[in-house]
Amino acid sequence: MMANIYNGMLLGVYQAIVAVMVCFYRLRVRINPNHQYAALYAERLLHCYRHRRPEGILVWLHVASLGEYHGIKPLLSHMLQTKPDIHLLITSSSRNSANFIKANLPDRCQHIMLPFDSQ
Repeated sequence: MMANIYNGMLLGVYQAIVAVMVCFYRLRVRINPNHQYAALYAERLLHCYRHRRPEGILVWLHVASLGEYHGIKPLLSHMLQTKPDIHLLITSSSRNSANFIKANLPDRCQHIMLPFDSQ
């Protein structure tokens, strides 16, 4: 019983911290619209997510850096070759990796910035 209360309190604290961080991020982008992440701001909040969910299986992969993306490229190729109905969603959290990945995506793959977790 106490563990459930404790977990609920931790979740509430986590959600409050994320909400405050998102507010400060919004403020920073509004104050300085030329900030390096201003163009990716709406994508991080999923406001401009234009891709429709493809038919079939969608596999979500997250890479934290360009090195990790290069590390999973053989896995991407293998998955796309062996499963013709599979689609891949790749997320990353840095601007440089996002730009590189978007420019070098294989077919049936899409990229978005890692969304803020506010839930």
